[in-house]
Amino acid sequence: MERRKIFFGFPIPENVSKRLEEKMGSSISEGLRMTKRRNLHITVLPIGFRTDEDIVRITEAIRTTCASFEPFELSFDRIAPLPESGKGVRHFLWYTGPESEELLLFYNRLREALNIHDAPKKHFAPHITLARIDHEKRRSLQEKSALELSWSVVISVSGLTLFESVFTKEEGLRYEPLETFPFEAV
Repeated sequence: MERRKIFFGFPIPENVSKRLEEKMGSSISEGLRMTKRRNLHITVLPIGFRTDEDIVRITEAIRTTCASFEPFELSFDRIAPLPESGKGVRHFLWYTGPESEELLLFYNRLREALNIHDAPKKHFAPHITLARIDHEKRRSLQEKSALELSWSVVISVSGLTLFESVFTKEEGLRYEPLETFPFEAV
């Protein structure tokens, strides 16, 4: 039985993804494996590999949760090499912002709907993964002031998208939207 790698996220507006691509291209790229513009998104909840039957159950569980939320806004204001592991090693370069109570509540409700029973998050800052940091460049990137992005943006989110990670030799990695679940509460 075939399994597909899926995750939940928020698409970002084209003007934001274009601006991020321009900012990153003009500042630093050595030692980074940049995320392609078409794949930029706000990460919400990774799910992993699932069968088509699992995906149907997941989408049914999520639909009602999403419909019970109102659209909300997320702020972004800095680039940071994150997350830090216990040893201080950074693996990704994120465009991130302040913690969001709305995003935290939404995230924890998604986990409840999917019967994920480990400890809920107590904090959640939105992030867009801009790049993976190559192992040998991690330390030098932590010290570079070029990581500062002098651009802030507020993104309004009005629905959640289920994405599938698809890899082909021709295009490389591509995040394909499978379904969008609108926020309908008013």
